[in-house]
Amino acid sequence: MKLSVVLTHACNLACSYCYTGEKKAVRMAPETAFAALDWGLERSRADGWLWLGFFGGEPLVEWDLLARLAERARELAARHGLELVLQCTTNGTLLDPGRVARLHALGVRLALSLDGTAEHHDLARRTAGGGASHGDVLRALELLVAAHRPFEVVTVVTPATAGMVSQSLRYLFDRGVERVTLNTHWGGAWTDADLETYRREWEVAAAVFVAWMRRGRAVSLEPLDSALVGVARGRRGPVERCLAGTSSVAVAPSGRLYGCARSVGEDDGRLAIGDLGRGIVPALAARAAGSAAAPDECRGCAAAERCDRHCACACLEETGDAGTPGPVLCFQQHVLEDLARRVWRTLVGERCPAFLERFGGELEARAPEPAPERGPAS
Repeated sequence: MKLSVVLTHACNLACSYCYTGEKKAVRMAPETAFAALDWGLERSRADGWLWLGFFGGEPLVEWDLLARLAERARELAARHGLELVLQCTTNGTLLDPGRVARLHALGVRLALSLDGTAEHHDLARRTAGGGASHGDVLRALELLVAAHRPFEVVTVVTPATAGMVSQSLRYLFDRGVERVTLNTHWGGAWTDADLETYRREWEVAAAVFVAWMRRGRAVSLEPLDSALVGVARGRRGPVERCLAGTSSVAVAPSGRLYGCARSVGEDDGRLAIGDLGRGIVPALAARAAGSAAAPDECRGCAAAERCDRHCACACLEETGDAGTPGPVLCFQQHVLEDLARRVWRTLVGERCPAFLERFGGELEARAPEPAPERGPAS
């Protein structure tokens, strides 16, 4: 089971694209947090694993509760023989050497929100007082790189920053980051010109990915990585279907249940699927999940079964309906499908060792479908 615990609505930043709504001093009570853990562990026994994520607001605002909950999760998972994965998504401004060491000792993997260069990052990720936050987050990045433990950087791409993607990607890889996730701001006011800029930047980003692979460094770039696996699997469906409201649940500070952390927002209950007292209410959960069947406008599309339209939150943010994908999501899927095929041809054709070590099992299982005649991403 994938369980996200929203420890607080409070945050020391005021990012312009944040989906969590008003930043307010509403925290999860310890008894709610531990009840959420017990609920998640009980539902995880059949599958034998639990992914537990800490979210906010800024989860490190509730540092003591986070550490206690991680300790308890480790103890109970070991007692019940469950595989446990712990992750914390943080803006990094409250990290220090002691906290980094403590999180690593607890086995908590960090996802650091950093939008690349200072120019890129500080456009949207300002402090609550309006100041720049890049310097503080960069210090956190340096701590994580120096610790030599796995982590990822999550970079949000908006219409205003679409033209900076490749620059920021180089910036992050050059500073020792091994895994970057580019999260498109689905709710942004994207124009055709913005999307064309974004397409060109994805071309360059793929070339940066290829260059590092050729140098023997197996960097990770999502969602390109998933597109590579998806193309390799052909028509066997997406790499991971949306499990919102079934095997993926978020618990808000109020104890309400939601399909995922992005659905919590200000926790007004509109998208709630139950609560810790009642559990999941099936009639409410049905609306949280993305559609398994392709909408009429998607039928006939070669990418339909691999598409991120299965992500209920992406659809909800762009179109207001969990089962209906929007034009930006569709655009990105087609760009990534094309790039994935071309990266495949380039690196598999070269027998690139770093690439084959990362993707060989998936990619050698099935040749990709023919792509339009275009040059390789190189």
